[in-house]
Amino acid sequence: MQFSSLILKLFLLIIGVVGAVSGTYAAFPVMPEIQAYHSWGTRNSNYSSIAAGISLFLSTNYASADRTLHILKITVPADVADVNMRVGGWFMDSEGNGVELGIHDQWHKSGETRGASLSLRHIRWDKTHIGASPLGKTTANMIHLGWSSGKTVMSFLFGIDFVSINTPNDSFAEAQFMAGARTAF
Repeated sequence: MQFSSLILKLFLLIIGVVGAVSGTYAAFPVMPEIQAYHSWGTRNSNYSSIAAGISLFLSTNYASADRTLHILKITVPADVADVNMRVGGWFMDSEGNGVELGIHDQWHKSGETRGASLSLRHIRWDKTHIGASPLGKTTANMIHLGWSSGKTVMSFLFGIDFVSINTPNDSFAEAQFMAGARTAF
């Protein structure tokens, strides 16, 4: 992890906690957002991700939901707790990096937060392998449908992704299911 990336993540975390505790985000149109989740796919994908970025307040719609646009940088480690992560049946030899752009609606009621999101994700791994054969660059393009529920700062999230995975030798589609947590300011 680069030093500047670590500083950005720490800054977003500090601003997020201070803002949530003090209630300063009631009228602030730009908020930090952090997500951590794990994905399982129908063609053997199994990986963890962390995403950090910003949410831009767009409007309060007819159903009294706050609508935000979120822009996140996604990081997928090659292994977690000595378990080698994989996308499809391909094992990751390098960290995956990507972006997410999406719309999130969030309702606040009696101290509880519920939300729904629709987003596009793109993740790239420079090195992957299957068995002893190196494959090189692998990419995943996703349409993500997500839901969240929680209290105060953190919400649990779950979702389904429709994914197109592209390797140098093959392309295929899979459905991925994910669960994790996100900030909820």
